[in-house]
Amino acid sequence: MPDEAIDVAALQQAVQSKLDAVTRKLGLVGEIVTGSIRAGGNRATRGQLGLPHLEDAMAVLSVVSRNNKGRNPDEYIQEINMVDRCLRRAADAMTLDYDQL
Repeated sequence: MPDEAIDVAALQQAVQSKLDAVTRKLGLVGEIVTGSIRAGGNRATRGQLGLPHLEDAMAVLSVVSRNNKGRNPDEYIQEINMVDRCLRRAADAMTLDYDQL
């Protein structure tokens, strides 16, 4: 039984770490998208291309963050991965190297 408790704690820590990482990336991509839009010109066009994907990521993250008690960890991780995919699409739309952010 103690091993199961350790596994649950490790899983919770892994999920929280993944959530923290994707939240940090959301902030970075959000700053780039909004900064590009504010800059105007060609940068604004690139920012506008990334904006819908950023909005998708924000919508999914708000659901993930609001409803996390007693959830299936696999579903929770899948939703976090969905946020990550949305952010990756935003970066791709702006021709950014997502892995370097």
